[in-house]
Amino acid sequence: MKSLSTAAAAALTVAGLLAFPVTPAVAAPAQDQGKAWGKYLNVTSRAVANPAHKVALDSAAVWGPLRSSEDSPASATASAQANCSGCSAQATTLQVLSSAQAANIWANNTATAYTTGNWGSSTSVSVQIVTATGSNVIIANNRAVSINEGCTGCTSTTAAFQYILVGGKAQDLSDAAKSIVRQIEQQLSYSFQSDSWRPKSERSARAHASANDAAERARAVIAADTGASVESRVDVDTR
Repeated sequence: MKSLSTAAAAALTVAGLLAFPVTPAVAAPAQDQGKAWGKYLNVTSRAVANPAHKVALDSAAVWGPLRSSEDSPASATASAQANCSGCSAQATTLQVLSSAQAANIWANNTATAYTTGNWGSSTSVSVQIVTATGSNVIIANNRAVSINEGCTGCTSTTAAFQYILVGGKAQDLSDAAKSIVRQIEQQLSYSFQSDSWRPKSERSARAHASANDAAERARAVIAADTGASVESRVDVDTR
């Protein structure tokens, strides 16, 4: 399996995407898959397409309470790599965190896509939602990075969405709202993938328009469900 080259890894490190400490989320009981607890909540989807698996899809979701994260951030990451000719990779991640008492919250949300195969495509979408009704300090980072390397006709598209909620009638999204947000995220990922054949200027314009539309639809769902004031951040990168 081909992995990131030294140059590409360096580029992502500079962007701050490989600098996060990685601590596994606590395993949930079988009946509660998708939930996680603990001081550090980390979730990652990783889709890698290669000659043995030319189409790669991965999706991950986690939700639960977040305590003070003074030593290491909570993180959500979606990572896609297409390492062979004509291959495609799609990754989506959803993280929902709630904190009613933490004095400080540090949360990172990242989407990365890396394509090396001719006419290959990689797309990733990561959504992080943080409810922080009792926090004094919130340090939130949201990044999307796309890289094409040594390939012809290849494309990479990423989108990172981060929502910070303050106040509201609930400390967490309802199951129905989570489902809707996840559907919006999946639809956006497939939209990116279906546009991979378009010229870069058109693809970039469509990606930004689709991402902004998806971000607003998700924000409206979150606000209506929680009654909270919602601050949203959107980062989109196309290559």
